[in-house]
Amino acid sequence: MPKKTKYKLTILLLAHNEEKTISQEIKKISSTLNKINHDILVVEDGSSDNTVYKLKQMQNKITFYTSKKRIGYSNALLKGIKNCNSTYIMHSDTGNKFDYNEIKKFYKIIIKENLDLVAAHRIKRFDNKFRQILTSGLGYYCNFLFNIRFNDYDCGFKMYKTKTLKEILKSKPISKNLISCEIFLRFVLKGKKIKQIKVKYFASKYRKSRGLPFLKITKVIFEAISNLHKIKKKFI
Repeated sequence: MPKKTKYKLTILLLAHNEEKTISQEIKKISSTLNKINHDILVVEDGSSDNTVYKLKQMQNKITFYTSKKRIGYSNALLKGIKNCNSTYIMHSDTGNKFDYNEIKKFYKIIIKENLDLVAAHRIKRFDNKFRQILTSGLGYYCNFLFNIRFNDYDCGFKMYKTKTLKEILKSKPISKNLISCEIFLRFVLKGKKIKQIKVKYFASKYRKSRGLPFLKITKVIFEAISNLHKIKKKFI
């Protein structure tokens, strides 16, 4: 039996129509983290395929919550965080977008350096070029508006100290979309200890976004600009 650490890590996955990959991902995470005291929590968000069936097949390995209707990425993330009681939370987007070996690296760093947040910066991306441009644009705008220097604010691959994250979220999020970006900014503006690490990103340019459909992007851009100014007014 591998020796367990005194720390506990929850892997938080959000799943919407992920029947093709969710079982494989859970097995891969469990195998990768076999020497780390961890659990896996999945928030299933109104899937119309066989995602729920796949999760039920693995209910002895995970904890999961389901919704008959779509509640959206932001609400699913908040629901997951609310139900986490571990020392650390690793939120990862599903769909085989990341190398789960990176979680071990994040875990080692967050403990060794006593950090509040370890955030990924996606490199070598193969997803849609327009999305890459929007990601860069969001980063430049955040850096300009708040006079800070980070990248890839809305990346769905972050490890948090749970206590700090829940303190940050005592104040209701302003943004309906791009919630990961807002949480990142709150950590920065509250002076929390943060480190950003470059990771490879394997999402294909042909993959349809589950969190933010392409047709909603233009509307979200204008909302994001407005919300960023609200965040600045509230936290500075």
